[in-house]
Amino acid sequence: MELLQPIMLWGTLAIGLPILIHLWYSRKGKPMPWAAMRWLSEKEQQPKKGLKLDHLLLLVLRILIILLVAFILSKPFLPQLEKPIESTAVHLIEPTPALVEEFRFEIEQALEKGEQVYWMSEGLQPVESLEQATELTLDRNALPGFLADQLEEDQNLHIYLQPDGQYLELPTLVSPTEVSLYVSEQDIPKEGAPFVALAGEQVLRIEEGELGQSESVPTEGELVFEGPVSYKTENLEEQEIIFVEASLQAISEVYGLTFEAAPEEADSLVNIIFTDAIPAQGNENQIAIVKNTWGPAIQPNTYFMPTKLDKDESELIRSGRLPEFILEKWTEALNLKPQLQVSKQQLERIFKTSPKESAKKEANLNAWLIMLLLFLVLGERFAAFRKGV
Repeated sequence: MELLQPIMLWGTLAIGLPILIHLWYSRKGKPMPWAAMRWLSEKEQQPKKGLKLDHLLLLVLRILIILLVAFILSKPFLPQLEKPIESTAVHLIEPTPALVEEFRFEIEQALEKGEQVYWMSEGLQPVESLEQATELTLDRNALPGFLADQLEEDQNLHIYLQPDGQYLELPTLVSPTEVSLYVSEQDIPKEGAPFVALAGEQVLRIEEGELGQSESVPTEGELVFEGPVSYKTENLEEQEIIFVEASLQAISEVYGLTFEAAPEEADSLVNIIFTDAIPAQGNENQIAIVKNTWGPAIQPNTYFMPTKLDKDESELIRSGRLPEFILEKWTEALNLKPQLQVSKQQLERIFKTSPKESAKKEANLNAWLIMLLLFLVLGERFAAFRKGV
C-alpha cells in the first residue's frame, strides 16, 4: 500500500482532543440528594478521588473517526486494485538512410507487428516504406510536439536517431512515458553540412569542428548564403566606424568573405547592423550589434554591447576579439554550426518522464473508507444519544 499524501497522517494527533474531553467530563460530579443520605457518615459522603474514563465505547468510536479521516486524507493507494494497462509501441525514426539501414531489422519487425511507426520529419509521416528515408527531410523540432500532444501514457516510445549534438539545443523533452533510444554507432556523415559560397568556387563551412575555407564546392549540403555580406553603421562615431571596418577587413582576409556597405534606405537587405538603438526585425540572416545597451536582448539575433565600440571602453576591441565576435554571431544566424557528436548517455539526459494528469495515481480505497466512516459516525451518534451526551 502507498500513501499519496502521507503528511496528512499528522492529523492523527487530534485523537488527544476526545481523550481530554472525556477525562474532563469524568471529573464532573452531579450531587444527587436522596432520603437516606443524612444517615451516612461524613467520611462516606466524600467523592472518590482519581480519574476514570466514562463512556468508553463512545470514546473509542470518536478516536476511530479521527484516525479514519486522517487516513482518508493521506490518499491510500493499493496497486493490486489497479487494472493492468496494455501498452502499445510507437517508433519515431530519423529519415537518414544510414540510420535506417543500421536498424532495419528492428524497424521491419515493428512494421510486421502493426505498431505505429513515424518518420521524424515535417508532419510526422507514417512509415510506409523504408525507401522514404531518401525523400524526406529531418525535422528535429517535431519531436517536442510529438511527446507533448500525440504520445499517450500507455504507449512505449522507441526513438532511432544519430548522436547529433543539435538535439541538446532542443527545449526540455518531456515524455508521458519512458523512452527507449536507439542511437547509431556510426559517425555522423560530413556531407550535407551547410556552407557559404565564396568567390572563386570556394566555400566556407565547418570542417572537423572548425570554420574554414574549402577549395571544392560540395555536391551535397545546404547553401545558406551567397554573395557579399552587406553591413551598415548607424549613429556611430568616426573612431567607432574605423574599428568596425578594420574588424570586417580582418574577417575578409582570413576567411575570404566580402563585405560591402549597404545604402541608407536598404534596412531589410542588410546582413550586419552596427547601431545605438534596437532596429526593426530584419531578415533571418541579419544580426544587429547595439552599443551602449545593457541586459539580454529579446529580439532574435540582436546583441547588446555595454560600451562604445572604441579601444578605451570596449574589451573586445582592446583584446582584438571583435572580428571573432562578429563572425561568430553571424554564422550562428546562418545556423552554420559544427556537427557535434554526443554519446547515448548525453541524449538520454535530455528526456524527462512526467506522466500526464490522467495517468497520475489516485487514491483507490477512498470509496470503501468513506463508507466505513459513515458507519462509524452513525454508531457514534447512536451511542451519544443513548448516553444523553
